[in-house]
Amino acid sequence: MNPFAIQTKYRLFDLIDFVVDATKKNISDGRDYFEYRDIFIENISIDLADDPYCFVDEPLDDDLIDEDENPEGYSDFVISNKLKLLYYGQQFVSVIENSLLQKNEASIGEIVQNLKFYSKHDTYMDMK
Repeated sequence: MNPFAIQTKYRLFDLIDFVVDATKKNISDGRDYFEYRDIFIENISIDLADDPYCFVDEPLDDDLIDEDENPEGYSDFVISNKLKLLYYGQQFVSVIENSLLQKNEASIGEIVQNLKFYSKHDTYMDMK
C-alpha cells in the first residue's frame, strides 16, 4: 500500500525515499506505484536539490484524451494548476534504481544529481 494520494503536494525527497526504500527491500511497490503515474511541479526552473513540492498524477485514459486540446493526456488538475511535467513515473524510478545499482548507499543528493543529469542528457550519470 502506498501513502501517496494523487493530486496532493509532496516533497520530492519523500517520493525519492519511497522508491529507495522499496528498491532496497526488493519489493515492487516503488516501480508499481509510478508505473502509470507521473510527477509534476509548479516551477520547472527550481533546483531539485532544494526539495521542491511535487504532485503525483495519473494521465487520462486514452479514450478521454482530446488530441487537439490536450495531446499529452494530462488531467484537468494538472492543466488548471498550470503544473509542468518533471518526470514520467517510469523514468523517475529507473533513475533512482540506476543510482542504487551504481552505488548501493547513494545519498539523496547523489540521486538528485543523477535525476538532473538524466533530464539534460537522456542517460544516466556515472556515479563511480
